[in-house]
Amino acid sequence: MWRRASHWPTIALLSLALLILTLNPLWVGFSPYVRAAWPALRTGVWLKKADPWKARGTVGLLFHFCLALLSAGASGLVSVLVTVIATAITQEQPDLFAFMVAILIILLGCLLSSMLGWMGVAIAFQHRVRIFAMPNLYTVCQGDFARARTWGPARLHANLANIVLGVATIVPCLAIWFVAMLATMPANQAHQPEPIVVVLLGVLPLLAIACLIITVVISNRIMASSPAECWGAEVPDADCP
Repeated sequence: MWRRASHWPTIALLSLALLILTLNPLWVGFSPYVRAAWPALRTGVWLKKADPWKARGTVGLLFHFCLALLSAGASGLVSVLVTVIATAITQEQPDLFAFMVAILIILLGCLLSSMLGWMGVAIAFQHRVRIFAMPNLYTVCQGDFARARTWGPARLHANLANIVLGVATIVPCLAIWFVAMLATMPANQAHQPEPIVVVLLGVLPLLAIACLIITVVISNRIMASSPAECWGAEVPDADCP
């Protein structure tokens, strides 16, 4: 049932009803969380089982699981924003604990996606695997792995593995930057000028540029331009089961 786009209006109405009744972003976002994450998760599990190259199947599972986490996180962020708007309109007191839990889940999802993404990158480099990620690949190929192996650029969809790589690159950098900013806060509270704060704020744009460069360099090394380039490659003798 999750593959059909016609279920989105039903899910939206259900979420709206939960929003009116509870003003709780966890309940509001539950159905969209599952709906957003399910295609990528199913594709990843299918690739792990169907791919004769174990290393490539593992990379496919990791990257599609990361996409599932990021899709659920994006859906959760939307549910939080919708709840904020609804509480401002109704002037009702929101469930602050649920807000904190929802935001924490989103942050943990990004951190976990970053960790798993770098695991996938390491395996790809080690086994010279090309990566291609597309959440609805299982549906498009109708569960037939042979179709993925012959799917060339003429029917190309966007390689969303680049999004996973971008998030995996920027999340740890932002985490380090944020910790550094927090370390300067006690001095700031005393209203004393801290040059380090100015330096850290100036570093942020440079950090974004560095993350972009790293993402592009790694992407050029391991990302596939089409499904056929990823899954059409023959299994190396060293990796044969």
